[in-house]
Amino acid sequence: MLPNRGQFVASSLKKTLQAASRSYAAAVPLTDALEESSDLRQPRKYAGDVKITKLENGINVASYDNGGSVSRLSIALNTGSRHETNSLQGITHLLKNASFITNNERTSLRTVREIQQAGGSLECAASRELLSRNAIFLRTKLGEVFENVAPGLTSPLFNSWDLSEVKAHCHAENSTLASNGTAVNLEMLHKVAYRNGLGNSLYCDELRVGSFSPSHMDEFAKSNYVGERLTIVGSDVDHDELLRYVKELLGNLPRGQAVQSAPQKYHSGEVHKHTSNGLTYASLVAEGAGLFHADLPTVTVLQRILGSGQYVKWGSNTLSSRLNKAASAVTQGPLLINSLNLSYSDSGLFGFHAIAEAQTITPVLKSAVGQVGAIAKGEVTAEELQRAKTQARGGVLMLSESNEQRVDDITKQIALNGTYTDPMQALDSIDQVSLDSVTQVAKRIFKGEPSLAVTGDTSSAPYADELF
Repeated sequence: MLPNRGQFVASSLKKTLQAASRSYAAAVPLTDALEESSDLRQPRKYAGDVKITKLENGINVASYDNGGSVSRLSIALNTGSRHETNSLQGITHLLKNASFITNNERTSLRTVREIQQAGGSLECAASRELLSRNAIFLRTKLGEVFENVAPGLTSPLFNSWDLSEVKAHCHAENSTLASNGTAVNLEMLHKVAYRNGLGNSLYCDELRVGSFSPSHMDEFAKSNYVGERLTIVGSDVDHDELLRYVKELLGNLPRGQAVQSAPQKYHSGEVHKHTSNGLTYASLVAEGAGLFHADLPTVTVLQRILGSGQYVKWGSNTLSSRLNKAASAVTQGPLLINSLNLSYSDSGLFGFHAIAEAQTITPVLKSAVGQVGAIAKGEVTAEELQRAKTQARGGVLMLSESNEQRVDDITKQIALNGTYTDPMQALDSIDQVSLDSVTQVAKRIFKGEPSLAVTGDTSSAPYADELF
């Protein structure tokens, strides 16, 4: 028999009240701690310190783990444009663009598809001292990524049809360079300042691109893809796991010899190259400090005193930049001026780069030289010095916050110097910079012969001896 209507309603109401009471109870704040297992009460531990291991075949492996879910990997070779011989100048530009072409183990299509399936991305980069392959991927996909990147080093292959695409890419990058006045200027500046070595261009000359054959590429790769020239850095990866993959996939690389390069010599010089009828691009520098020079902290603070760009997104750097303030007083036209501090393993360039109208570039450069002279005389307030030191410290700390920049910093230090200095030690060096040390470096900057590069509209551009 079915229950009567009254019993049915009472039963339904009871169930509704019970459900409501359970929902209400779930929303009431807890007064007592929930019981937890011992594992849950212990926070997950991460070893954030940099670990470095050198393998038997000379490969340097470094890593740190902050517990991130997205990892980075940098595989860098001491094979920059600085190390090119005269007959092979520009070949590292081609090698950069050939980083992920088909090799003896994997086609380029397979590499791309498998990296995409692993949720990763690949990029290649070349500097004057390093050539690197970089990857970003999910933390659990280290093995898949390494298996796709390693064959390009252990079994490279340079097919003529692949090399044609590589050369086309080089031509495209050269065209992009030609349209960037600042980039053209900096390439010319390195040439006149160093002549060779660091003076070698990052780009392969248009006349040379077609001269490289697969045999040239293969010979260069065999002599440079060796353990003593290889540095591998990973972020948010387990060090032991990274070591296991390096030994398994790159352990058969020959040890080879560490890169041999003569100490870089700085030469003064100047070059004017008319490239347009628009603005004038001018860079005036002298020898600065290398990455591992004792004066690098002082030079860094000096750069901040002079002004190295805006610190507020929509603001003006006129108030904090001495260069910009001085230059703005002599021109009302278009203007950009910043201090330059370019550091390499054993040398560096320090000065400033300006963009202005042709008729005003001379007073702009003279005003900048005047600011360096004023600092050399000690015309720096305690407030200016403290602000510059604070900005330099902030730059170091922000460097350590970005995984991309920190991996790049670790790679450079280990590859070029064999050791790693923690950012906290750099902060101590910046704190010790004094007004006297800043003035002494400023006196030295343009004491010798400077280097000047001018491009764009050079019709009214000054020569170096007219600026002092």
